[in-house]
Amino acid sequence: MANSFDQLNFFKKRALEEVAKRTYEGTLRKEDVNDIALSFHPYGKSQYRCCIYKEREITRERLYLAMGYTPEGKEQIPGQFIYVLEAACDDCSIHRVRITDNCRKCLFKACVNACKFGAIREGNSKMHIEYDKCKACTMCAKACPYGSILLSDRPCHKACPTGALKYIEGQIAQIKDEECVNCGQCAASCPFGGISEISFVRPVIEEMKKGKKVIAMVAPAIVGQWENSSLQQVYQALNEIGFTDIMEVAVGADLTTKNEAEEALEAKKKGLKITTSCCPAFVSFLQLKFPKVYENHTSNVLSPMAITARLAREKYGEDAVTVFIGPCVAKKAERLLPKNLKNIDYVLTFEEVHAMMAAKGVVPKDLEGNSAIEAGSYSGRNFCNTGGVAKSLNDYLAEVGEEERLTLKAASGPKLVVQYVKELSQGKQTEDVLEGMMCEGGCMGGVDSRASNLILAKSHAEKQNISVKSIKIGTAAEKYKNVNCHFNKATNE
Repeated sequence: MANSFDQLNFFKKRALEEVAKRTYEGTLRKEDVNDIALSFHPYGKSQYRCCIYKEREITRERLYLAMGYTPEGKEQIPGQFIYVLEAACDDCSIHRVRITDNCRKCLFKACVNACKFGAIREGNSKMHIEYDKCKACTMCAKACPYGSILLSDRPCHKACPTGALKYIEGQIAQIKDEECVNCGQCAASCPFGGISEISFVRPVIEEMKKGKKVIAMVAPAIVGQWENSSLQQVYQALNEIGFTDIMEVAVGADLTTKNEAEEALEAKKKGLKITTSCCPAFVSFLQLKFPKVYENHTSNVLSPMAITARLAREKYGEDAVTVFIGPCVAKKAERLLPKNLKNIDYVLTFEEVHAMMAAKGVVPKDLEGNSAIEAGSYSGRNFCNTGGVAKSLNDYLAEVGEEERLTLKAASGPKLVVQYVKELSQGKQTEDVLEGMMCEGGCMGGVDSRASNLILAKSHAEKQNISVKSIKIGTAAEKYKNVNCHFNKATNE
């Protein structure tokens, strides 16, 4: 989760709150960034960085992102949502290869013989690496009989499942956009707070101020994001900050369940395996790295967000502004796909919505609550947990009296995603359905989740979701049976 580093995220949250506050007031100006940064870091001792000037520069970059610009204050690069904050990344300059004090300066000098660049020399107490010659090939580490040469890697680079995060030793990280699936794992892993995503808080608030009908489509993971506040209290808080109406994406999840269960059952009869289509980072990963798996195995059922957006467009009309709210950066990229572009106007994260609440002084736990929202089923609300999507398929089959059951497999986090997809591509998967979630713990542990304690958040969600256990998955399917829940994988339409 991004807020594994709460201390470092403090200024990210503060920047979002300031941008939201000034947008509500009508006083936000791009040229005020320097003054805002100065107010955050007045003259005096720095709090976290080497000096106050670096703190101000990082805050300027965060403010620009919060306003919807790149960290340099330029227009957003089309399709790119995650950016490196150069001033913050500058602190991360580890060497990939290091000789530790375990070095015995042995007679054989295996490290010297293995190095093809003449980068290793003998020191007084151990061997040393001349980094101006070192190419970080790691051959010396492989040759050392004592294992005294340590290989290190930047957390962001290690976390990236596609290799999109690049860096040259001693330089700042760079994101190769054409290889990025916007999973946000790099941002969640960076202990310097050096990677963050662009925000759409400003345009959403501006739409509200114009008096437009702005619809909040809330992801199932919203339960437990505001500590012990009830879901009804959070819904009222969304009304208080300007959302006209609220739709549970769990309703769309129920439609996804019905259609994916039918597709998976049909595939099983043919001896085929399918992968779920709910996590956009997982689906993008398949398209990028395993196109044959995507073509032959991925479900062509729309994600819950996409289906809910179609329901919202049908219910509220073309003039309504639809906003998906969840813990996911990748949803910002999913919005731009042809199948979604006409139906989803903006995507906000829980962090961004919390900033809007803070800007308006709205505290969910202090509110009475809005209970007039159409609820999804228990299975639909549990889409946000690892295994929840896959399990819902069998829940539906049981509900409709189908005797056949699907065998299920769930990949939680980048490492398992890569491992399980490789197994599927090699024909080694025996299960009927592979559920892929790029975030460990599922969406509840998303990179922009506010739930710093996942166990407590899930416990709270379980208590909240008891009230919908009587709702059947098929209720939404029957009510919205005319809604097209599929898309063309070849064109993404």
